Amino acid sequence: MSYRWPDRGAWPAVAPLVLALLAPAAATASEWVLGPRVSVSGTYDDNVTLNATDQTSASGVVVAPELLLRRNTEITRLDGRIALRLARYPGQDLADRDEGRFDVRARRRGERSTWGINALYRQDTTLRAAFDDISADEPGLDEPIADDPALDDPDLGVFNVRVRRSRLDLSPRWEYALDPRTSVNAGYRFQSLSYGDHEALDEGALRDSERHRLHTGMAYALTERTRLTGTLMVERLRVDDLDAQTDNYELRAGFRHDLRETLEASLEAGVRRTEFDVPEGDEGTSTGWVMDSGLAYRTDLMRIRGFLRRTVQQSFDGRALETDRAEVRVSRDLTSKLEMVLGAHVLRAEALSVDGTQPARNYYEVEPQLRWSMTEEWSLASSVRYRRNKPENGEAAESRALFLGVTYEPRVITLR
Repeated sequence: MSYRWPDRGAWPAVAPLVLALLAPAAATASEWVLGPRVSVSGTYDDNVTLNATDQTSASGVVVAPELLLRRNTEITRLDGRIALRLARYPGQDLADRDEGRFDVRARRRGERSTWGINALYRQDTTLRAAFDDISADEPGLDEPIADDPALDDPDLGVFNVRVRRSRLDLSPRWEYALDPRTSVNAGYRFQSLSYGDHEALDEGALRDSERHRLHTGMAYALTERTRLTGTLMVERLRVDDLDAQTDNYELRAGFRHDLRETLEASLEAGVRRTEFDVPEGDEGTSTGWVMDSGLAYRTDLMRIRGFLRRTVQQSFDGRALETDRAEVRVSRDLTSKLEMVLGAHVLRAEALSVDGTQPARNYYEVEPQLRWSMTEEWSLASSVRYRRNKPENGEAAESRALFLGVTYEPRVITLR
């Protein structure tokens, strides 16, 4: 098994944070709610490495145990998840893909202020797909899917070899109500991305990097259902071993509107200025526009959530990318026991640098799925996944995969 827990260097950053999050809840809450779940599925992929020239088909088994935990009080909320995804493709060593993640989200509400923090530690590989681990939970716009650091990956479809990578993501936030209509907010986000042994790639192709982001903003309640927002953001993306650096500045304005109890929408758009200095004398300044929008819709029979986003991110080689990303996930209850789910993900990434070593590319992923709840605890699922990665002026790579699996999800466990 190739999966490893975080090394000792990662725990000092994560452990105090987790203890700090648990302490407020422990003082005021009366119980923990635990939701265990495990799924086992067989899969066949006709191009498991998404390679345009050397396609490799493979059959395998994926085992995915998961534990969700929650503890809520009148003033605090704590949600966490521990999950593994163990994939085995007999006879295809490079296709074995083990992943693990631990994440927690906490909120504490005071009389006029709200404190919150998101934390995630994840180990995965460069061969992951967009829908490998989307949670069964479906948050509203207060926790938009676009903010999930597990999905914030600009390099989907780039690699056709497996390289281990680790990611640490910490995001504290604060909001304060000046009056019943007006509030201010501030936050910080730290991301650390590191790669394991990558002898299968050209030496130096992968670069460990860090990302620091500061943002502050204001919100004004125009009506009971509509809020106007404004955000100023400054971030630095850095690759120490190359002395490469990207500074990005954004100014955005927008709104959030609850059209009705079952439908929420948000939009924030603005301008950016990006200054980059990367290896081989590639430096310059780029300006453009940015956007972050989300949608959540729920009825008794249907659930829809999605986002559309343009932003600047740092790629595996230290270069700054302008990425356009859209995702939608629709689930519909056909009967009391049968559910249909459709997920679609689109990504366009283009380097802001001008050396031409990383051309613009488009990545698509679509996965329809059927779920049958046999009992309250057991369910069957069948899905088909299509992926396509097309570099500009390059050959497209396509993959078609089939999945058939069973999930066991016992009743939640309550610990008082």
